Amino acid sequence: AAKRGANVSRVEVAAFDEGRGLRAVEDIAAGEVALAVPTAAVIHQRNMKRANFDRLVAVRKHLNDQNGLFIAMLLMEKLSPGRSKFQAWLNELPARPAHVLFFSPAELEALHLRNNSYASVLPGQLKLVETVHAAIVQAQAEQPDLIPFRVTQEDVRWAAAITATRSVSCPHGTTIVPVADFANHRGDGAELRCDDAGVTVRATQDVARGEQLYVKYPSPTSGDSCPSWAMSYGFVPSDATTLYAFRWPNMAVEALQRDWEAFGCANQAQISDPEQLLDERNLKCGRLHYISYKKLDYDPEDPARLDAPADKAGGAVQAREEFAINMLRKAVLSNIKQMKNEPDVDAAALQVTPPGTLVHDLLRCANDLHRLHSESLAVLDARLNGLTGKSS
Repeated sequence: AAKRGANVSRVEVAAFDEGRGLRAVEDIAAGEVALAVPTAAVIHQRNMKRANFDRLVAVRKHLNDQNGLFIAMLLMEKLSPGRSKFQAWLNELPARPAHVLFFSPAELEALHLRNNSYASVLPGQLKLVETVHAAIVQAQAEQPDLIPFRVTQEDVRWAAAITATRSVSCPHGTTIVPVADFANHRGDGAELRCDDAGVTVRATQDVARGEQLYVKYPSPTSGDSCPSWAMSYGFVPSDATTLYAFRWPNMAVEALQRDWEAFGCANQAQISDPEQLLDERNLKCGRLHYISYKKLDYDPEDPARLDAPADKAGGAVQAREEFAINMLRKAVLSNIKQMKNEPDVDAAALQVTPPGTLVHDLLRCANDLHRLHSESLAVLDARLNGLTGKSS
């Protein structure tokens, strides 16, 4: 990469407890560029060997999928005769990436992947592997001299997993950035930016010599759930267990939309602690969502604040809070209903899978998610019972 203008001298690939990552070889201050890789040095079809580009053109006749073409391109670079200019990087890649595509039948069974949302993305990825392999086989049949090497479905599965766990989206398309792709994720990690000139990784906090340089990965396009992280990146971050408290209300009423924005309500409020549901802002947003969901009349003069002036008996404030809690409760119950086929494992079952493995993290996440929803429902019911005077 350095030969093609990359500046990667401030970091090195090193082993850490969580696997390989990037270690700073000198102090890197917040705001400084930790590494920079120009477009000429990234993994992209414009940087392929000419022979491999011709092979990709032949495959393209049978494959109308940009992600699939990137997978095919990666295979051409790995399997074609002659040394790839990315050979040093290719030699460092794992033979069995940590990804659901490489789960064993026992691991798939442990997650009940045939019956729940953990399987929402897997069938599509398996289908893509079959489609890419079929396109390469067809191109080989038409031009055997152009693609004189054998490509198996196992090869395609490897390339698909590498693409899923290491690629980034850039203006010129799907890209893998050598060296930067070894960086591990953390929520407060360095910022990775990609433009027509290339890719830069800029530190967001000081990184001392010898410390690991983390990068903040973009949230998966399919959402922030544990399965989405596993399918997209091959791991589950420790902070991925969240509850979505309310989603995309119908904001047809202008005043409702205005207050929603004024309170800073998110289209998907993510809750990691049940007590957060009772935060004043979440109660306000929950009430607005309840009004929208039930298509109730909304008075533009009503600020929708739970601390607004109440009547003598305090009924106005109490009614507003009941509205809010009922909406939040409905959201939690809806989530629980959707989770009915998710794995619900106890501590003993969790110990069967080795800690640090992806399947263990997914099972842990499922377990934490069940507990979070149960505790959230208990918190909401307790507050609601307190408002209505009912005993629990």
